Amino acid sequence: MMTSDNERARLLPSAALDVLGNDLLLRCASYLDADGLVQLGRTSARFGIPQAGQERSLANEAARQRFRQSATEDERSRLPKYDGESDVGLPVSLTEGIDLEADWERNINPMFVTSSYKSAVAEQLRSQRTAKWGESNVHCCTYGCKDGRCDWTDWDNETGSFDWQGQEELEVSGTIGLLLDLDEGTLSVFKNGLCLGAMKEGLGGEYCWFVNVGSLCTIGISRGRAPN
Repeated sequence: MMTSDNERARLLPSAALDVLGNDLLLRCASYLDADGLVQLGRTSARFGIPQAGQERSLANEAARQRFRQSATEDERSRLPKYDGESDVGLPVSLTEGIDLEADWERNINPMFVTSSYKSAVAEQLRSQRTAKWGESNVHCCTYGCKDGRCDWTDWDNETGSFDWQGQEELEVSGTIGLLLDLDEGTLSVFKNGLCLGAMKEGLGGEYCWFVNVGSLCTIGISRGRAPN
């Protein structure tokens, strides 16, 4: 009985992988980037689900080993893994900066809708809440380069815009740094390497950040160490 080329293409990869041990598969997976590890975990239960006697899936274990080998001690301390969190996300967090020209072709068009204007947006965001958000009611907090003011919202019906001690605007060009202290629950602002002060207090839980630009300019984004 003859086997067609199409049938052979479907059968050979699975049969070949079945004879490989986990150690060899982990070594092969170590050559994948973070996106590749995500795709690997989705290909089959063997790669994406912990097997008998295993604490992690093969994809997660490969990501964990890559993170431990490539991250510095300081980076590991600032990127802890929480219960229920995938290891695959940790290598992504090590990415140095964002290349707006190569990755985004200089074309970024986010959708801006205030929660007070479109309540359905706020409801959708709040529906994703987990225990990791903590007890803080501050869900969005921004620094405005135009006037240096702090704006925040709880994605419900409370918003705020206020001046803060040390507030300064970014008049022309320069570097603005934001330092989130998860222990103290503060967001501090740095301008050209100098600390202006704590812009907002009472923060807790998980946070992400964004940059808002209201005029034509050139932007560079990078991760750095806080000045002494």
